[in-house]
Amino acid sequence: MNMPLISSEGSNSNGFDVLSTTDVSNFKCNVIDEPKNKDNSGESVSENPELLKWLCSWKTKHNITHVALTDLLKKLRTCGHNDLLPNDARTLLNTPRNSMVEVLANNDSFFHYGLKTAIIKQLARTKFVMENDIIMIDLNIDGLPISKSSKSQIWSILGKIYGDKAFTPFVISAYHGHSKPASLQNFLTPFCQEFNILQNTGLIFDKKRYTIKIRSVICDSPARAFVTCTKAHNGFFGCGKCMQEGIYSNHHMLFLESTAPLRTDLNFNNRVQEDHHTGVSPFESIKLGMVSQFPLDYMHLFLPDLLGSDHYPIMVQVNCLVSTSTVFSYKVKLSKAQRDDIELYLFNNANSISQAVRDINPDDPVSQYNTFMNLISASYERFSPSKPPPTKTSRASFTKKGPPPTPWWTPDCTEAVRRRSNALKTYKQSPTWDNYVFYRSVVSQTNKILRRAKRVSWRKFCCSLDCKTPTVDI
Repeated sequence: MNMPLISSEGSNSNGFDVLSTTDVSNFKCNVIDEPKNKDNSGESVSENPELLKWLCSWKTKHNITHVALTDLLKKLRTCGHNDLLPNDARTLLNTPRNSMVEVLANNDSFFHYGLKTAIIKQLARTKFVMENDIIMIDLNIDGLPISKSSKSQIWSILGKIYGDKAFTPFVISAYHGHSKPASLQNFLTPFCQEFNILQNTGLIFDKKRYTIKIRSVICDSPARAFVTCTKAHNGFFGCGKCMQEGIYSNHHMLFLESTAPLRTDLNFNNRVQEDHHTGVSPFESIKLGMVSQFPLDYMHLFLPDLLGSDHYPIMVQVNCLVSTSTVFSYKVKLSKAQRDDIELYLFNNANSISQAVRDINPDDPVSQYNTFMNLISASYERFSPSKPPPTKTSRASFTKKGPPPTPWWTPDCTEAVRRRSNALKTYKQSPTWDNYVFYRSVVSQTNKILRRAKRVSWRKFCCSLDCKTPTVDI
């Protein structure tokens, strides 16, 4: 398969060309005869394919400009390679005469490489033999900023054949602009039209016909809302899996119902909940499951606060009131040998620990948890110090006798921090959604009080300065 390099005629001084090293290794320098012109009249570049292949690889590897490569070719022609090498870099690289990039409004650019072309290239590269005649494709759509000094970004449609690690992601379409695509129709329609053709006719490779199907469309929450023409994840009707209306509290959109009716492909297409939709997605024209084939994005589902832990919290509901307490409030520094010893201990006693937990009444999860933690803690007890290391208070309490910990600290700050600690303690003792919402509210109020105290203190200090203020005081 001949894979031409993609290069604009007005390439910049850096000579950037859209070709990877992998493409170069698969590049066949069998140049098709072209009409004669001033640059490549009467040239034949199929005499020495190894030399031509090396020149293409060398040019890409070292980022050689077209001008420099053309000068090299002309010099080699004068040194006895007149019949073997072309006279111009564009002939050597088999540069297409027509641009494959479509220029849209506002100088935005769009390039559609093609799903069929990308799949054939993947099958030819890996030489993978499919067990059946169905090829499942995973799609990914997202934006990628490419500049720090502007809003220049690329939105791409990527694909990957599902089923084997030999297949790598490939580009189907790409859009470049200074914002996300202004028209979703122009962005997705070329892909949808090509996919409809492949669904009807199939794909023929190596004398075998394959059926192309989409397994899933993987996007983060903002991109999924964009391509499905639905409300964003922070909207009142932004949940893509259920039909409940969210509750806005303290700059957070909360979906607290666990028994809300689920959203399905059928009620999505029938627009049962109009407030969830913002338009009609081109994906609906290819009969794609607009709910079932768009998996959830975990990045926008975690709780926004670690709540004092090193890991994201997991909400667990049991049929009893659980009172938590601090069992191990300090960290133990272990060497590599000690960690290996603990790992070996847990590996050898895994079955006995599991059996001990199963022997407890399953209706008593608290006892199961306590037993499990006691058995686990036995693996590192001999490495832990007899007494916890002394801890230093990060902020002294504000009293009338002693000075405040910082110049801007006020009694209001002390009271706000105390309320925040009490709210966190309440949430840890009873981890319910109401306590979590209350804790987030107290955190927001505490931050406002601290910022206000800093601002007032700084303004007061600046107003106290004059030409007679000693430098030591500043």
